[in-house]
Amino acid sequence: MLSPTEPKLRLNHSIALLKAGRFSQGWHEHEWRLRLPGHTTLPYKKILPCLSKAQRFDGLRLLITQEKGLGDTLMYLRYLPLLAARGAHLHVWGNQELANLMQHVDGVQLVQVDGDCPEYDYHCPFISLPRAFNGLPNERMGQPVPYLHVPPHKTEYWFQKSDSAPSHSLRIGIAWAGGEHNEGREARLLDRHRSMPLSELSALFSIPQISFYSLQKGPAATQLNHDQYPIIDFMPECNDMEDTAALIQGLDLIVTVDTSIVHLAGGLGKPTIMMDRFCNCWRWGYHSSTSIWYPSLQIYRQKEFDNWSNVICDVKDFIISLLKERV
Repeated sequence: MLSPTEPKLRLNHSIALLKAGRFSQGWHEHEWRLRLPGHTTLPYKKILPCLSKAQRFDGLRLLITQEKGLGDTLMYLRYLPLLAARGAHLHVWGNQELANLMQHVDGVQLVQVDGDCPEYDYHCPFISLPRAFNGLPNERMGQPVPYLHVPPHKTEYWFQKSDSAPSHSLRIGIAWAGGEHNEGREARLLDRHRSMPLSELSALFSIPQISFYSLQKGPAATQLNHDQYPIIDFMPECNDMEDTAALIQGLDLIVTVDTSIVHLAGGLGKPTIMMDRFCNCWRWGYHSSTSIWYPSLQIYRQKEFDNWSNVICDVKDFIISLLKERV
């Protein structure tokens, strides 16, 4: 028999609240994930509290820790400049893929990859940051977009590199699959339903005056080798998310499924189309084609479970209309 204090039950309840748009309740309920076995060894009594309007952290060390996927971290980096503005010394304990990009978020003083836990006054997992700011209407959504930045020399390098490719009216970056997860059936089903085979995008490749650039990493990128797709692939030269962000900065539009590329492009303020699955993530809402998190994001959603046909048609129409506007 399930208990009201069962962490998994309460975590599922939090997702239901967030999907219903009841964020205030949802963020607080979501803290039950920290009680799941093996989730964290850091003491809950030292977690960042819910903030008041006048609260300051002058001289205090705040340790921000990474939890789940890259997308969650990219989404919640928006809150770090607001903590720094309250005087906090921000120490981020993350992973190598995001380390260089996080160094350039306003207010971040130190990024650590691996190693021992440093000293701190408060700690906060990235996914707990919305809960901390929930009571502050003017800061509830974090720093306005763009809150991700790339060093100018990297942006220039990738712009020059993409400029050497054939000149067309539009440069579009594409990603068709999420990262693979092997930690359970639920995660594997998520990967399957949010991803598509590259062949699903074939209708887009017939549009004239377009240069397509792959933004795909991982096993799904090998699909580029299975057919002669008109796609330029610089991703083997992108060593981390900062390189990918610099490449994105030189493109006109990003077209992607629900993966970390959505959050990377959205955090940069780049015009982005997300191809969303029928049973979607709470953060994208139910009926809206826009996002409260990323003003530059346009969402096209499956009308039938596991059927991408209407989404591809909508994306194609959008690209064609964009081309007409540029004439």
